[in-house]
Amino acid sequence: MNILAGAKTDLRFDPADTDFKPQSEVEDGPVFTVQTLDYFTAQGVLDEDKDADKIRVCIAAGLVAIDGDAAKAKEFIAAPKATLVNPLFDAIWQATWGNSEAPEASE
Repeated sequence: MNILAGAKTDLRFDPADTDFKPQSEVEDGPVFTVQTLDYFTAQGVLDEDKDADKIRVCIAAGLVAIDGDAAKAKEFIAAPKATLVNPLFDAIWQATWGNSEAPEASE
């Protein structure tokens, strides 16, 4: 069991199910590397008043790279495609609280 936050996992968006899944389960598309949030960052997400702000803070803290590129992740955070936002938030949030069906994330 990993007792520290920040465990990373690689995900791809599955348009058929409209959610993010482990990279190995989806054939095509960019790879989103996400990390679990630490407790205090997660509490900061909950402190936000507006749902859009909660989602923005969560994704900004949890999205590490897209196709291995941290700059591409920052571009996504600044101007995300609408259809990917809620599923990405959900993937990060669920993994943070240990509710993800994804395999054990790597360090």
